[in-house]
Amino acid sequence: MAQVPARNPKYSAADLWPPGSKDRDFPPAAFFPVYVGNFLCQQRAELVARVQQYFASKGLLARMVFVRSAQNDPFQSYQDKTKLYDCLVYLTRQRDAQDAVKYLHRDKYYGHRLNVFPGRTPDIMDPNHSVVYALSQNMMQLPTRLIENHILSATGFVAKSTKRFSTNQLIVQYEGPVQQEKALRDYRYMFAHPLTVELSQQQDFLEEDVIDELRARSQKHSTFLAMCPEKHVLEALYAGTKPDVGPMDWVADPLDFLPKIHKPRENVLFQIAEGTLRKFGITCSFINKTSKIRDKERMAKFKRNAESNGSQLRSKYQKAIEEMFRLGNAKLPWRMTVGRCNQD
Repeated sequence: MAQVPARNPKYSAADLWPPGSKDRDFPPAAFFPVYVGNFLCQQRAELVARVQQYFASKGLLARMVFVRSAQNDPFQSYQDKTKLYDCLVYLTRQRDAQDAVKYLHRDKYYGHRLNVFPGRTPDIMDPNHSVVYALSQNMMQLPTRLIENHILSATGFVAKSTKRFSTNQLIVQYEGPVQQEKALRDYRYMFAHPLTVELSQQQDFLEEDVIDELRARSQKHSTFLAMCPEKHVLEALYAGTKPDVGPMDWVADPLDFLPKIHKPRENVLFQIAEGTLRKFGITCSFINKTSKIRDKERMAKFKRNAESNGSQLRSKYQKAIEEMFRLGNAKLPWRMTVGRCNQD
């Protein structure tokens, strides 16, 4: 369980309104937002209070919590189904926001690892550490945590961060290129793709993406600006103590388990391995372990490519993508746009 250093100085009533927050057209600009994703809450109406309680349990004063309206949230259906939400949390000190990102990112809350990033500036995923997975039909509705656990069980690597780009696309950023490569070699359950420009931001949204809705909610005397933790929570924060907000270990629901995910059929395994070889130049180890290979010719061709032409296949794939991009028909993978393409 993540711990945040004690606040020095302690909070006081003056912290509720940072300097400049009362005399400007857009008061939230005086606060310091962080993006929080993958936050479990069984009742959407309780989300604000739960987020404030979680931050208070870490010794941080969470003032306002902004949750997108349905019109601005393409994931509302998925979030309502999984009970995993994202929001902007407005803190009153810059150091609080920095510490929240530093100490609370990947902290576990009821078994789900939180994503905590700056709320105003994009945090960019490293394409050389990341993989975009195309989720199979039986994985689409699973919470991200369960998919992470499945990848972990097969590869032995914990994700550094994850992002649900759509209902059928999950981005996993690993600790480094070594972990990324091993995950690609060993994981046989989903098609893998390189990270592209449009998928590169960690946060699902930033303050500027919802600025119009924020302005509408931030009118003078609005309930949004009046948000504050419960009285006993606030008093504990003023005293420099941890408030009583219920269980502090945030234990996962024991009924939440990973359903059986069947190994793909032989032809799908080949497609996954061929795609990984073509797109990343990496040979999947599970192909050699596949028993009862019926398509001997395809297997022989795959082995020839893996032994001698892996980098050439990847180079051809990248050139084809570049050509499509030049003609305006495709997004250019980010690793090429920043000159970090490694074709060795």
